[in-house]
Amino acid sequence: MRLLTHKWKCALCQCTSLMSKNLAGRHISSSANVSLKNVFSDDNKTAVQKKLSTYTNIIPGRFKKEGARNASVLIPLCIVNGEPSLLFMVRPMTIAQHRGEVCFPGGKEDDGDRDVIHTALRESHEEIGLQEDDVDIWGQMMPVPSNRDGSLNVVPIIGYCGKIDLNSLYLNKDEAASVFTRSIDSLCTNAHSTQFRREIKSVEGYTLPVYTGGQHRIWGLTAVFVHQLLGLIVPELYRFKLRHR
Repeated sequence: MRLLTHKWKCALCQCTSLMSKNLAGRHISSSANVSLKNVFSDDNKTAVQKKLSTYTNIIPGRFKKEGARNASVLIPLCIVNGEPSLLFMVRPMTIAQHRGEVCFPGGKEDDGDRDVIHTALRESHEEIGLQEDDVDIWGQMMPVPSNRDGSLNVVPIIGYCGKIDLNSLYLNKDEAASVFTRSIDSLCTNAHSTQFRREIKSVEGYTLPVYTGGQHRIWGLTAVFVHQLLGLIVPELYRFKLRHR
């Protein structure tokens, strides 16, 4: 497990807080209230895209590093067994970094990529076999610094993949040990927080989301992306708030 610095954790908190503040008080309704039955509807897609267009898509200044590289991940919205869900992957134990971690498919931007959306789609195809033409892009959320030194920014890309049969996915075993899904409903009802306190009183503590209730615990950067996403696509169902005490 990678040890994360206090500065990196604070950057995650700052980005999550900024996202929440941008969306707070900017209610943009669709033609119907969002429910599990219509969460992936065209009306909700339009509403989400309107919300994304209203907030400042920047990293907080004190965590921004000039010359930082971009990476992106795809957050695959999908239907599994009739339930609206998210698709996750588990990194293999044989890699040098992030071994065994739960994540979304994605990676660093290549010189030949058109943009960060293309990066996420390319990496998703290479890692778990998702076809670019099978993904309907809804938009991109706020970038978040990933490395301790701020040299890498990760952009989460929201994409709808329709009905998915996990057994039909082709996994690159060098990149993905397995895949699994969690229903939107289970994520909304199993959200918790992990609080980190500092022994030095002059240094702030921080709080990050964590999701339980399934085979794999979802935490860290992936949990931050899930927290941001649920607040966007199902605000009526996802009432969880991060509070540091």
